[in-house]
Amino acid sequence: MMKTIDQTQKRRKHERIPAAMPVHLADGHGTTRDVSATGVFFEIDGGTVMGNEISFEIEMHTALGPMLMKCRGQIIRTEQNGARTGVAVKMLDSRLEAIE
Repeated sequence: MMKTIDQTQKRRKHERIPAAMPVHLADGHGTTRDVSATGVFFEIDGGTVMGNEISFEIEMHTALGPMLMKCRGQIIRTEQNGARTGVAVKMLDSRLEAIE
């Protein structure tokens, strides 16, 4: 039996890692579902618009202590899930800062 590879999987250059981390936006918050070297998928309360740029922060717990990843990206896909919206973001810029 031959396995078929999903077209989306073929386009991906970086592996997605399942991760549930808090996400903070200017007008709300959410939780990541997965992350990769070039993007992130998270769910938020409310909606957003595909194609828009978005700024957000992801809380991370590392061996060096708690960190905040400050990100800017472009929304490349949205998925409605009841009152929550799934948001796929292509990262344009990010930096890590220690939480003090």
